[in-house]
Amino acid sequence: PFRENVTCFIVLHMGCSPPARLELWRLCLQRTSIWITLLTSTLILAGCNLASSTNVTTSEDKPTPKPQVHASWLMQFETAQKEAAKIDQTAVIHWVSTAFTDAQLHSDSDISLRTDFIFIRPNGVRLEVGVEDTSPPRVLWVDPEVDTWTNKPSPEDLERYASLFSNVKIGPREIARKIFDKNMNSVAFVSVSMGLNWDHQKEVGVVNPWVVGYADPGMDTSTRLLASPDTGEILKRDTYTLAP
Repeated sequence: PFRENVTCFIVLHMGCSPPARLELWRLCLQRTSIWITLLTSTLILAGCNLASSTNVTTSEDKPTPKPQVHASWLMQFETAQKEAAKIDQTAVIHWVSTAFTDAQLHSDSDISLRTDFIFIRPNGVRLEVGVEDTSPPRVLWVDPEVDTWTNKPSPEDLERYASLFSNVKIGPREIARKIFDKNMNSVAFVSVSMGLNWDHQKEVGVVNPWVVGYADPGMDTSTRLLASPDTGEILKRDTYTLAP
């Protein structure tokens, strides 16, 4: 109807007198008012959409970064170290340990992991800081006197512990995933730990490797791995048969 009305209007308009043209305008607009209204509304909406689209940033224009679910190993340690310094600024990292469930081992798992950081003080008293690897890391607890070593560390011991730990590039989560991510069903339990007072230099050429322990699903055997604190490379593997 709109197209037909416009065509008739053009043809008749060309041969009409001025008063007739005015009446023709009135009749044509009356019959086509609804179509003009719809057309006007459509054009207004199209204009609004065009204007708004110029202010929209799509994922192709600017990719949305994937949120970090787990804090980095360095962030976890720094969090624990700050808490330890509140108690004793001379305390030095001495031991790190954690344990995994099978669900926490998966690379796409968003289940947080708890790691225990133990610091030793010059008087032999050790303090413990529990950290959850959320992002940012969350302090779960602080025990200012978890135990006491009878052999007090010497200043040289404390310096050596700090120096050794500064070379640790990857943490327990990275170590466990590197080893087990492609073969999750082969393990029932995994523990990862490191003692700075250990010395595995003669055994694997590294003083302070990560020690990874796990049992098979049937609990028939247990395995101990020594892994590089720098790359996670397996340096040694020992498997033991568990007593029935």
